[in-house]
Amino acid sequence: MRYLFVAAICLGLSACGVVDSIRDNDGVEGDGKDAADSQAAAATPTTNFEVDLVAEGEAIANSWCRSCHVTSADGAGADVGPTWVEIANNPEKTDFYLRAFLSNPHGQMEWISLTREQIREVIAYIRSLET
Repeated sequence: MRYLFVAAICLGLSACGVVDSIRDNDGVEGDGKDAADSQAAAATPTTNFEVDLVAEGEAIANSWCRSCHVTSADGAGADVGPTWVEIANNPEKTDFYLRAFLSNPHGQMEWISLTREQIREVIAYIRSLET
């Protein structure tokens, strides 16, 4: 009976998307990426939707982040924090990691409250900087 109860809870969480948001579900065990990460990791946006995400992320970077970070491949911005090209090319900085990092106050960074959509846009922009 206990197993049936646990299975029902897991099924309920899965139906709500909770499990998928924390599970590594791209088929590559232990890489810290999920299927959405793999899709978003393409360095060159290919659809209008992806182009819009990248453009919005770049706008956020230009208005909020450039005072401390080099946020573009051409070197524009300040070098107080790591460059976004470095972040984009660091295999430890998965989309999951970036979502968690951008969702919480951290280090010396000024607290900027981003919506989930803004975080998604910033991550899309960072991924567009991969070389």
